[in-house]
Amino acid sequence: MTADPKTRASHRPALLASLLAFALVSAACGTGASPATTTPSAPPAASASPTSAPPSPAPSGTAAASPNPTASRVPGATPDPADAAVYRAIEDQIAAIRGVQPTERLEPTVLDEPALRARLQADFDKKNPPAEIREGEIFLKALGLLPADASLRDVYLDLMGSQVAGFYDLEANQMFLVSRKGGVGPSEKATFAHEFVHALQDQHFGADRLTDEEASKGQSDRAAAWLSVVEGDATIGQFLWLQNHLTPEELQQVMTESSDPEATAALNRAPAILRENLMFPYSAGAQFDMAAYVEGGWPAIDALYQKLPESTEQILHPEKYKAGEAPRPVSIPAADVARALGDGWTAADEDTAGEFFLSVWLRERGATGPAPEPDGTPVPASGAAAGWGGDRTVLLTGPGDSYALVMATTWDTADDAAEFATAARSAVKGLPGASAVRAAGDAVTVLLASDAGVLQRLGAALPE
Repeated sequence: MTADPKTRASHRPALLASLLAFALVSAACGTGASPATTTPSAPPAASASPTSAPPSPAPSGTAAASPNPTASRVPGATPDPADAAVYRAIEDQIAAIRGVQPTERLEPTVLDEPALRARLQADFDKKNPPAEIREGEIFLKALGLLPADASLRDVYLDLMGSQVAGFYDLEANQMFLVSRKGGVGPSEKATFAHEFVHALQDQHFGADRLTDEEASKGQSDRAAAWLSVVEGDATIGQFLWLQNHLTPEELQQVMTESSDPEATAALNRAPAILRENLMFPYSAGAQFDMAAYVEGGWPAIDALYQKLPESTEQILHPEKYKAGEAPRPVSIPAADVARALGDGWTAADEDTAGEFFLSVWLRERGATGPAPEPDGTPVPASGAAAGWGGDRTVLLTGPGDSYALVMATTWDTADDAAEFATAARSAVKGLPGASAVRAAGDAVTVLLASDAGVLQRLGAALPE
């Protein structure tokens, strides 16, 4: 799904997952607690929900940053000046860990859960016109990633309302923290540490340029890759801060609150594409950035902002980033296809899905590779998305509830294409409407339509 290009939000289960991912990577690489020099938090990943996904719910804030922070408390509570000293100390600690100094301080605003949910809903409705939400639902339901009777708005707000722990507004340089129990405990401090890394990214590496709406439009996969660098950086910095500045008891409290049963239940009941979109920048981003960190410390992560990854494939396979293996361009004559479909048809949205999105789609549809493993275990669906070379996806809408979806993909080799085609043919079985999968050489095109008649016209409009 596409992230709000102007905010970065922190999430509780995502924190737990990213910490575990970081610990695993760190252990595998044999790295210690001390960084080379001695780092904000996550909205839904700007990831590969090509046509549908709503932006991050974190609002475009209003208040400008103050050089002398005094934390605003939960609405109705009396401001506590002692909190300002706590936040100032964390800012100094994060700056020392990350190796860069802030050019300005932040004034965090603390929200309780009702205030958070009201803000999320108002911001969501402001940024997501009903027509775009409808297109998102059509797209996800056509692919079998959203139940037929589900409201994308409702499931999204339910997920985000339970997960957001804080966010940083890149436009206003303003930070918001969520306090569900009141006070500034270890979890609130950990969230602030993550978010302050985002502030440093904004101040020193121009993070706002990575989230420009025009640059992200139609490039969800690339936006997800960029977001992964940003969140991976912040997750590593946050982990080191936790390790260096919390007691074992406080760290245990953070871990316990990160796995709160109600929040975990909300995460688990969300459609996998939204849930995994949310988690991807933290877990995959931390591993990608950690590989750079192991090789060259913080300067190597700094260098990522000058040479950004171009796809989630490069995040998942860092060797492809190092080799400069960029996505190959794929085009679909969307306007011509719309005309061929007839009166009332329009190209509603166009985007790039990417390896991450395709892997989730194949897995959620129960697709497998072309043959089982020797022991009979099915080939993981995500494996059929490896070897991705590029794609373009177009959603077209017509009269009534009619729709057409074209997913044109290219692959590194003909064998990669054949493996994806086999998995895609399995994935489309049981989908609503009509479908077809075309394969030729290193190219595979998936066609989905609301009915057989639309599919026939769609196929005729796209010569094989």
